[in-house]
This record gives sequence, C-alpha cells and structure tokens, in this order.
Amino acid sequence: MSSLPLSLPVQAFDRCVNGPTCDAVLAAAAANGFAASRMRGHGRIADESFVVDQHLGDALIDSLARHYKLAVAGDDLIEVYRYEAGQYIALHVDSPRRIADGSFSNATLLVYLSDDVEGGSTRFPDQSLHVEPVRGRAVLFSHGVPHEARAVIAGTKFVARMSVAVQV
Repeated sequence: MSSLPLSLPVQAFDRCVNGPTCDAVLAAAAANGFAASRMRGHGRIADESFVVDQHLGDALIDSLARHYKLAVAGDDLIEVYRYEAGQYIALHVDSPRRIADGSFSNATLLVYLSDDVEGGSTRFPDQSLHVEPVRGRAVLFSHGVPHEARAVIAGTKFVARMSVAVQV
C-alpha cells in the first residue's frame, strides 16, 4: 500500500467544504434514510446512509482540490454517518477498495457536515491527534492509519466519508 505524500499522515482542512455542499449531502442522506450500522457488532455504534451521487462526490473532491494540490479521484459512494449522544465508532483502520474510476483507494476523506455537537472528535492515536467536528472541515488520511470516532456527548454529529485515490 502506498503512503500519501503528506507532510503528516493526517491532514485537516478548515472551511474546506461550503455550507450549501454540506446541506446537499445531508439532504441526500436524509432522502435515502438512515439505519443502524450494519457493522454494529464490530464497534460501529452509529446510524448510516449511503448516497450514490457522482455530482456530490465531485463537489467534495473539488472542495478538497482547492486546498490540496494533488490529483485526487473520488467515488460516487458517500457514506454519511449520524451520531447521537453515546454513539461512536471503535478504533479501526480503513482498507482500499475499488472506486468509481476503476482504481483502488489509498486514502479516506472525512467531511464534517454539522458542528452543533459536544464530543465526537475523530482520534488518531498514533499521531496523538484529536480532530474536532466543525462543519465544513475535511480530514484526509492514508488507509491503514488507526482512527476512531469518539462518543458524542450532546447534540448530533453528521460526517461524510469517501474512499479516494490520491496520485502518489
């Protein structure tokens, strides 16, 4: 697996994705409906919605491209997670998968879609890093980097997740 040419294995970009794009992703997820995670037995204690929309995927990638000057291929599958108080995702690593253009992903893009939440940071223990959920903030990290979604204390956290291929 190739590592990304990042100055750090995890990069956060504040104000990366604008409000209308966050709203469009949330609306698409709501239209599809949320259900309890199919991986609850593996520490995914959250609700999920799967949005297949190349236009929205491209909008997320285009937002990232403004901040990160590498060739990035996104997917048409956007996983949207909803966390209520007490919900979390346990420590895990993401794995490569085939994305829309036929290539294999080597990184994960997270975009926080809401920020009226207490708790719910994304923790990267190997980097001693906690990324707080702030609407429009994007986080890009290599597959294989251990991470977890800490429990929400109050409010509701929404985050979009996409597998991406960053040209190395």
